[in-house]
Amino acid sequence: MVTQRQCKALTKAGAPCRMPPRVDSDYCWNHDRSVMTERAEARRRGGHNRRRRTGACPTSCDLRDIPAVQALLERAVSDTLAQENSIARNRSLGYLASLAMRAIESRLLEERVEAVEEQLAAFSAGAS
Repeated sequence: MVTQRQCKALTKAGAPCRMPPRVDSDYCWNHDRSVMTERAEARRRGGHNRRRRTGACPTSCDLRDIPAVQALLERAVSDTLAQENSIARNRSLGYLASLAMRAIESRLLEERVEAVEEQLAAFSAGAS
C-alpha cells in the first residue's frame, strides 16, 4: 500500500495540514517558508485580477454607442483570457469574437451610411 506524504505543518486550528508537500520540501506550498515571496506575488496577482475595474466603457457605458460596445467587448475578452483555460472559457471567447465581428460590421455600416448621407447632402446643396 502506497501512502501519500502530507505537509508537516499544523493548521490554525491545530490539526495537521492535509495538503501534499512540495517535491523538494516537507511542507506544502502554503506552509513552505522558502516560497514566501512567490506566494505573496501570487496573492497580489490574484487580487489584482479579481479587483473590479472602473471605466471599462467610455462616457458612462452608453451601450448605444458602437465604440463603447467595442470597448466593453475588449474588456470582456481581456478578462476571459486571464481565466484558466477551460471549455467554458473557450466557448466564451468564441461567443465574444462573434459579437466583436458584429460590432465591427455595424461600425463599418455606420461609416458607409454617414458617407452616403454626406454625399446626398452635398448633392442636395448643389442642386438648389
